[in-house]
Amino acid sequence: MPPAYTVVWTRKAAHMLGRLPREVQGRIIDQVESIADDPFAHVRKVEGSRTIASGSANIGS
Repeated sequence: MPPAYTVVWTRKAAHMLGRLPREVQGRIIDQVESIADDPFAHVRKVEGSRTIASGSANIGS
């Protein structure tokens, strides 16, 4: 079954991701892509944000 949502990477995000070590890139990509299945279970709204699209998620080591 396809994800309920689509993750869209901005150019800036892709550029910043590309500057990280490969191991870290993989962890971040896995976490972000998993958010597409159920974003409300993984992300908490950033305090002071006015849009639901602004969120924060922890990616452990």
